[in-house]
Amino acid sequence: MLRRALDIIRPGVSGAIALDFVAGITRFHRIQASPGYRESAHWCARRLEEAGLEVEVLSYPARPSQSYWAQVMFQEWACEEGTLDLVAPAAEARRLCDFRANPLAVIQRSTSTPPGGLKAPVVVVDRADVPASYEGIDVRGRFVLFTGDAQRAYELAVVARGGAGLLTDQMSEFAPVRTAFDLPSATQYASFWIG
Repeated sequence: MLRRALDIIRPGVSGAIALDFVAGITRFHRIQASPGYRESAHWCARRLEEAGLEVEVLSYPARPSQSYWAQVMFQEWACEEGTLDLVAPAAEARRLCDFRANPLAVIQRSTSTPPGGLKAPVVVVDRADVPASYEGIDVRGRFVLFTGDAQRAYELAVVARGGAGLLTDQMSEFAPVRTAFDLPSATQYASFWIG
């Protein structure tokens, strides 16, 4: 039965068209409850309409007071811009990352900095999601370059200890499949799941 279905479908399928479709979708920054997700849905709808299908895009409010089935929703989040600059020492000053160039350069669902940005020293806290990692380290008013779970690091470094914010360059390892060095130019997805 499967072979018969494939024989019917195969003449109307194009790998090149499918790849082009996937490439089109990837141009949108699509995290849950975001303008990019909505824009990609409308882009898909237009492509399907062009193929002669009837399409309807359904939208639902994204706010913490709303739930669908057993899932409590989270607030819609959008980031317009965000950069991180190394300013000292002056001889090494440079832009380290830019949201517009790489949307994963910002931990998803981060909050805004004050107008004009935020300038602070950086302190390293390995395993910032573990309370014992802070022994002898003062993070108050400093950016914390961390490894570990972003949500828990935020709770321990920023909320509990007054850190200015979080920075990370970690890439999770899944030995023996992947080490952090297998994808040297990749950026790991990280998000806060704050309601």
